[in-house]
Amino acid sequence: MKNSIQNEEEKAQKNRTLKKICMIVLIVFALYVAYTGFFRLEVITTKGCSFYTEDEVLEYFKQTAADSNTLLFYIKYKYLKKPTIPFVDEYDIEIKGRNKILINIYEKSMISCIKYMEEYFYLDKDGTVIESSSEKVADLPLITGVKFNAINLQEKLSVEKEEIFSVILEISKLINQYELDVDKVNFNYNMEVTLYSHDIRVILGKRDHYDTQLAELSKLLPKAQEKKLKGELDMENFEEGQDKIIFHED
Repeated sequence: MKNSIQNEEEKAQKNRTLKKICMIVLIVFALYVAYTGFFRLEVITTKGCSFYTEDEVLEYFKQTAADSNTLLFYIKYKYLKKPTIPFVDEYDIEIKGRNKILINIYEKSMISCIKYMEEYFYLDKDGTVIESSSEKVADLPLITGVKFNAINLQEKLSVEKEEIFSVILEISKLINQYELDVDKVNFNYNMEVTLYSHDIRVILGKRDHYDTQLAELSKLLPKAQEKKLKGELDMENFEEGQDKIIFHED
């Protein structure tokens, strides 16, 4: 019985040793092939990134001479080193040919931002502060007129008036849903809402829900911007089915 167990252990040890030898041989072979120039990295492309240009993304990757090789680049950034890129949740590396790499970028899902002490803080759909920067780099609506208790990364935004939190999230989500070109969302002292889109102000007022207004605005705003209108669109009392909306031209 003891001999049988001993034989099994010896066999397992031999298998582990053989695997290590094979791994070393493969690594040596890969390094040899890598440095012969066969896998010279010539093209790196990115996909899925709107916050940065391709050159800006690549600044986080190509740092050493070894990064000019397709295989070594793939192994390094796929398994060994993961650069932290602001506004990027994660990324994946693909070999698209012996001389080409594709970097798939998966950006953080943000719906709006706020400014505090010269810093911009970005919110996700749950109202969690997930990123910050000294410049407004994302094409997202800026929330203004709101007083905060605390702003901490990876925590939900803490506002002075708790009821305003759900309004911020609802309007931000609707702007994102309808792909509205909105620069700023402002709240006054009475929690009445005004949207700013270039030279157009949209008065929404204060109500329980804003989906009806923003659904209609998604039809009106592109037309107004196409005509390069400047002024105020009054939708405070707008109701579904209403065929006339007042516009005060500046």
